Amino acid sequence: MADFSFTSSRLPEKEADLSKDIQLALAEIRSYFPDQKIPVLQYEENLVAIPFELIINLPSRGPVNGVDIQRTEPSFLLLDKRYYPYKAPTAWSNRTDFPKDRLPHLNPKRPGSPANFCLHRGSIDTWFSEHDIIDYIERVRDWLTDAASNRLIKEDGFEFTRIDQATGICIFERTQIFNKIANEWKLKGGKSGFCYLRYVLLNNPEKDPLVGNRTDYAIRLEKISTTGSIIADLKEAQIKIVNFQEGFNADRYCFGILAWPSKDPFQSKYCAELPDTLTDLITLSEDLGIPLKEAINTFLSKNLQLFGGIPVTIVIPRPQKIIYTDSHLELLNFVISFKTCGNKLRETSKLDERVMCMSHRSPLTLARAREISSTPPDYDIGKILLLGCGAIGSKFALHLIKSGQCKKITFVDNDELSPHNLIRHGLLHEQLGLNKAQALKQVTEGIFYGEHDSINAMAIQENALDLIVGRDNRILCNHTLLIDATASPIIRNALVSCKNLPSALSVCRCEIADNGNLGLMSIEGPKRNPRLDDILYYLFDSAIDHPEISDWLKTTEKQRNSNSDATLEEINIGISCNSDTMRLADDTVSLHSSSFSLSYRKIIKENKQMKSGYLQISYINRESGNHSDRIFEISPIVRIPCENNPKWEIRVKEEVKRSMMQYARDSGRNEIGGLLFGHIEEKNKIVYVTRFLPAPPDSICEPHRFVRGVKGVREKISEIANLTGGLINYIGDWHSHPNGVKKMSGIDRQEIKNIKTVFDPVPLSTFMMIVTKEGLHPYMFDSYGGK
Repeated sequence: MADFSFTSSRLPEKEADLSKDIQLALAEIRSYFPDQKIPVLQYEENLVAIPFELIINLPSRGPVNGVDIQRTEPSFLLLDKRYYPYKAPTAWSNRTDFPKDRLPHLNPKRPGSPANFCLHRGSIDTWFSEHDIIDYIERVRDWLTDAASNRLIKEDGFEFTRIDQATGICIFERTQIFNKIANEWKLKGGKSGFCYLRYVLLNNPEKDPLVGNRTDYAIRLEKISTTGSIIADLKEAQIKIVNFQEGFNADRYCFGILAWPSKDPFQSKYCAELPDTLTDLITLSEDLGIPLKEAINTFLSKNLQLFGGIPVTIVIPRPQKIIYTDSHLELLNFVISFKTCGNKLRETSKLDERVMCMSHRSPLTLARAREISSTPPDYDIGKILLLGCGAIGSKFALHLIKSGQCKKITFVDNDELSPHNLIRHGLLHEQLGLNKAQALKQVTEGIFYGEHDSINAMAIQENALDLIVGRDNRILCNHTLLIDATASPIIRNALVSCKNLPSALSVCRCEIADNGNLGLMSIEGPKRNPRLDDILYYLFDSAIDHPEISDWLKTTEKQRNSNSDATLEEINIGISCNSDTMRLADDTVSLHSSSFSLSYRKIIKENKQMKSGYLQISYINRESGNHSDRIFEISPIVRIPCENNPKWEIRVKEEVKRSMMQYARDSGRNEIGGLLFGHIEEKNKIVYVTRFLPAPPDSICEPHRFVRGVKGVREKISEIANLTGGLINYIGDWHSHPNGVKKMSGIDRQEIKNIKTVFDPVPLSTFMMIVTKEGLHPYMFDSYGGK
């Protein structure tokens, strides 16, 4: 190899102590280049270099734009003795005069280093896992061929400087910097300049954030300080540091430098070398016309260095827009490792303070969240009012928020985050002791901190019941979606009976049941029909056809029977995560909440003009690990006034009404009838009719008389009650009047008297339904002689 290389005259040979994989690679390379002497050279302690020469297919008229790519290009690979072949080699030019400042797609290195080719836009290690060493060498040849033909950049634009080794991250919105530069150029006639940036430190809460490790330095832009505000900004930062040191929960600020050159001319050379010392950084800045040295001296004289490192961002105008951006300004971020310093840079000695590159990250925006989440762009799910910020509520809400589809959300909860909550909660230990609603508000704002004007998060630190029944409905009217994640039957009943809920407010309730085996999500229909209570009894009725629901309700019945004083209203269908005695794993809660979020967003998006209600049942089989979801569309409930007792409200499933009327029509001139099942809620005077049964086979069906038979009735009533855990029961009889008369006949009245002798002693009210061609006509008789 020639003496101008980075390897042949500088590195010792290292043929011994190579792994079998590297020996195999070396043999393949030597076989591929039989006319070349291929040595193995010691590059660093764990790296060996393998140099070779590649013949490049140059364009017929020579390299495009006169770029110095030669017919024979000396190159070398670096192999890591510890990780090869799991870690791919790195590819380098073996020429000291390689034109690296004229070529994109290089990994910039410290000054004086060889050119490092960037061969793959994704993970080269992943690519190499499916290719061999000769494929890799051919990829190097292709890179050099593309460089000679000006084909390295496939996109239209100027390629950004690649940072493959960075010390931490610097988070800011690029447009905020671009707007600052544009304004400064406008005010000062396009001249160079600098200003100061106030950052929030994101890590190292226990100590000064002295740089020293690649992941140890993370800052987020908090504001751009002006000449007029810098004194006040510094004072505020110092107060924050004192508060932090005294144990208060306060952000810590540090200051950095933003410096830029004159507006013209553009810089077309690539940054193939990145500074390693402060001298290198100042030299680079001076070459670009950036007054960084003046900026640092002013920075130090104003005592803005509060911690060990000084962040620096320099601006480079490019001849084209930077790829993947809408600006021709490139931003490079560094941090200077100043551990101790005076109020001015040394003039006579070498400035050997270490300088490290920082990666830039843009703050998360709603648009970016939608893109990452693969959700529709520009879609807003609606204004959400979340009742209950426990395990299910927090995770459900965070799923919606992180999808980017939620611009306004109000959290309601009066409880604080306790240590045991961390097992299942969406919040983490940083929020311990905070009100859950307030903590979720802070987390939401922190996720989208750069979009304060786009996302509106509020916290109401009150009991959800106070919001429903103790206020006017202005807060309710300011939202379009209400999600009840309280798992409280009291809140469910309050929502059912509340008269203040706006008709346009879509109500959803989500909860976990059966010790985590079942996840239940109910979504009310248009104008609250069906309501949460209708969907609840639809759920109970579904146990007749779905064993997993039946098993749960049977278990619930056993628990209810163990407390002889319990009523349905006192039985908590959902599981509350507030108690530290409850046993429920985080992955179970996460699985159900994820299922809720996926289905909820889909249902709300596809049903802006909702015509039905919905019930989702997610089921986990803990023995097999299987998970399944079922979504039931529930038609609006038919609300029928009681013919004889206006205190009672009768709510009938639409399909039950339709089937009963069809059954009556099919019987012709004969009266027909059967049994009704559902639930009678004595306290609130509501009858829920969930299904009917036709006449038993021993019934008498005549034009003016129907006598319900008894064959198989007792068994059927017992079967349904057993399958539903006693929550769906026989509630009364129905029969038809083919002549269209909706009033009770004398025979009907006598039948009611007979039935009341059975129901009154319980005591339960007696219910009867008459079916005509025009509709259903219910009659309700209170117990103990009520009319």
